[in-house]
Amino acid sequence: MALATHNKPVSEITAGEVSPNLKLFACSADEEIHVALLTMRDAKVRRLPVIDANGKAVGVLSMDDVLLHAEPCASGKTAAT
Repeated sequence: MALATHNKPVSEITAGEVSPNLKLFACSADEEIHVALLTMRDAKVRRLPVIDANGKAVGVLSMDDVLLHAEPCASGKTAAT
């Protein structure tokens, strides 16, 4: 739709032009994982950009990343209990 409505090359169209009410969510590399997960939940996203102190994107945190690196629960409970 954006390509059809903007008379510009795709490389010159900004996210703000396509969706002016766009809310951006991100986390920093040193942010607590629980805070990042709350942001993901509140934003209803499964991937979250990771930015440095200058606001530059340095990676993407995904739900798969979190699950693959999660530690077992200290309670000893399993999925069957």
